[in-house]
Amino acid sequence: MATAQEVIKNFMKSLDNTTLSGTEALDEAVKSVSNFSSWSELTETMVEDCRAYNGDYAGFLKVACNIVLDNTDTGAITGSDAGMTVTKSAESVVPESGSITYPSSNVFTVQGLTVTVPELDTLNDSEKFIVGALYTWWIDSALTLINDSFGMNFKESGATVNAMDIEFYDNSTDGRMAYTSYSTTRKCTELHMKINLHYFDGIDTTNSNGVGNSSALTYLDRTIAHEMVHAVMAANVDYFNNLPTSFKEGIAELVHGIDDKRRDRIQNLASIYTSLQSALNGSGTNSYAAGYMALRYLAKQAATGRNPSDEIVVSTSSETS
Repeated sequence: MATAQEVIKNFMKSLDNTTLSGTEALDEAVKSVSNFSSWSELTETMVEDCRAYNGDYAGFLKVACNIVLDNTDTGAITGSDAGMTVTKSAESVVPESGSITYPSSNVFTVQGLTVTVPELDTLNDSEKFIVGALYTWWIDSALTLINDSFGMNFKESGATVNAMDIEFYDNSTDGRMAYTSYSTTRKCTELHMKINLHYFDGIDTTNSNGVGNSSALTYLDRTIAHEMVHAVMAANVDYFNNLPTSFKEGIAELVHGIDDKRRDRIQNLASIYTSLQSALNGSGTNSYAAGYMALRYLAKQAATGRNPSDEIVVSTSSETS
């Protein structure tokens, strides 16, 4: 029997190698690792399972998805909630060790990716710390985590781009801590990551996880890991931009886990099946959590050999607590 992580790795291998695009590529990948014939059948069955639990979100999440909200594991596919041996906490999922150092040049290479950052003498103290953390820890740890999770990296022969530039901007209204942009043609040729200094001006330079200026923020190292998933996939998966939003964001969340960061959204979606259905087909903030839930659902159901026609057994509260 495959583990949840093996399911996801094989699923991603199919996406990496396919000549299809969009939902056809997703359908092929789902079919390659499970008894579901398509992404649509998978998500429709998931919604029906959610409906069967009639608002018992903890039961649905645990039994159907192997998601446990009330522990320290973030839900990363490499973590203990997904059946692996090591708990991945908010602090440990992107590991850092040793003291921060700064690159001697504004261009450096990490695991096959050439990164260009602004010249250090043009940066303020917060920006300089972030560049040092990217160089010392965050990019390397993120790429290792992505490869461990998916078996995908910039050193693959099929990677169409292996360079990325990093820029800072300051915007109080767009709501993004960082974002990655990439060319939207079949073969990606450009990668850019932009970090929103609005949230990190005055960053705690004593904390290697990247603590911003609001308690509502997640650690910046996890956001970097999320954005690096987009970069790695854009470089390796043809027509990556044509995939559904809920999948693209959910697969990025799967790497570092979001049981803590998006706990309330996951709970609400698991409580109201119609909301889950809408989020899977949408592109708003809820689509991040819904896509993550669908991928954890795929990993659990494929690992157990579930057939879409099988009725899920609704557990008692004592079994799902």
